[in-house]
Amino acid sequence: MSDDEIKFSAWVPPGFWTCAKGTPLADLARVFSVPPASCIELSAREWHDEPRVFQDLERAFSFDAPWGLNWHAAGDRLSDFRATHPRYLVVIREIPEAGDARFLAAEAALAIGTEYPTERAQSVVLEGWAADHVDVPWDKGRPTAPVRDIDDL
Repeated sequence: MSDDEIKFSAWVPPGFWTCAKGTPLADLARVFSVPPASCIELSAREWHDEPRVFQDLERAFSFDAPWGLNWHAAGDRLSDFRATHPRYLVVIREIPEAGDARFLAAEAALAIGTEYPTERAQSVVLEGWAADHVDVPWDKGRPTAPVRDIDDL
């Protein structure tokens, strides 16, 4: 194969998805080709502090107890979940426009994990997220993760 025959596509960073508020879970599952049984819905409405977020993550992802109740430990548990669940969809709903709950929703999404947009196998959807990114303050090399609209699929 000659150099002229080699086709390269631009690298696209991993990130998250957003959808309109109230988009039915069945519609999202269909868009991402994920069976409904592999979909997880979380509500950020009551996420005013980390213990509440950790409680919801523990319940939704069936964490083994005890665990460290911190973001590093949550990331470890969620990494285990990713390794054993090749296809899933997580939808974080009822995200406030500002405040602690919005920040904690972004932290939870980052702990669950980003995904390359071409894969759509382990996806996180941030319902109604208006910004085109999520800040990643601890990553100096890539300080933001993109948020793409599912309408662009």
